[in-house]
Amino acid sequence: MFDPNSTIIQYLSWMIMGALQVLIIQGGLAWAKERNIDVNWWKGTLVYGWFVSLVVTIAGGFTLYGELEGNAGWYFIGVLGVGLFVIGLAMMKLLFFRKALPSQ
Repeated sequence: MFDPNSTIIQYLSWMIMGALQVLIIQGGLAWAKERNIDVNWWKGTLVYGWFVSLVVTIAGGFTLYGELEGNAGWYFIGVLGVGLFVIGLAMMKLLFFRKALPSQ
């Protein structure tokens, strides 16, 4: 009846994942613009690289889970995902939430 591994479902799932990533990036840029946070090219590249690393980590973990390596998948997501989450929080603090230095 319904095969989740059929050809059209795979393509649709990849298109939906791509569209969600575009919406997340565009939402982040709108959020920064709304709060008057300066996002230049190197900050955007750094944040996008972090986001791609996070997406690849989650995809890799669930791929391991789908290959019947469940524990390895959860450890992969747990170790790398938590590390990337901490790096992301530190990066946001350093890049976007710094207080301006007082002018002398």
